[in-house]
Amino acid sequence: MLKIKKFLPFLVLSCFLTSCAYTDREELEQPNEAAELLKVSVYAQKEDLPEGYFTYDGTDLQNFGCYLTSTGDKLSANDIFVPTVLEIGKPRICAPLGFDYQHNLNIRLDFDGYVEVSTDPADDDRIRLAHSVSKPDSTDFFTMAQENSFRTRSPMNLNVCPIGRYTSEGLIITRDTLTDREYFLNVTAYDLYERPKASARIRLTVVEDKYYPYEQVKSGIYGPGEERSRFLEIELVSCDYGDNTE
Repeated sequence: MLKIKKFLPFLVLSCFLTSCAYTDREELEQPNEAAELLKVSVYAQKEDLPEGYFTYDGTDLQNFGCYLTSTGDKLSANDIFVPTVLEIGKPRICAPLGFDYQHNLNIRLDFDGYVEVSTDPADDDRIRLAHSVSKPDSTDFFTMAQENSFRTRSPMNLNVCPIGRYTSEGLIITRDTLTDREYFLNVTAYDLYERPKASARIRLTVVEDKYYPYEQVKSGIYGPGEERSRFLEIELVSCDYGDNTE
């Protein structure tokens, strides 16, 4: 009996350490639930598309092109670009700038409270952000305020205009942008009591648009010979609890 009492503390300690080890392992294996709390979504290209490419048609004022498969089938842009909630570390190709009569690129921020949005770095004048306080779901750029750092009620639509360089032009609506550019956005979500609940970092990368005849498409912003693209890749780089954007 004395031997059992002698070793009992060691048994208890051993069980405690084993329990902690399993608890830590289970926590590490759990998915990041912050991305469920603050949902970021865009119109993105379906993943199961047949081989093909997006054409250009200057007479198609809705989407300026369609998806042409290797077998000659034409798929409407509205059929291949669908609302998509982003997953951490999984890049997606956005719908072309100006998709479906919308202005620029639109990112949906879904959170019940407030969101604070900013470019990173804060003085990145190659890109412009806009939002509407009175109509948070609006995709109409002309109803929005241009601010590269703001806090507003959510859910809301974030309008993004990736210009690619500084310009003194006022309101800009564009269907293409300079290639070889990368941008970062920070988003912090607050509850109705102004407490930070989640923070996200978003990367936007302009991708090559091989079948876009940019030299033949008139632009009031860009000059001759400047390669342009209609497409950006978006990635939810991280999404964590609290405010981790600093």
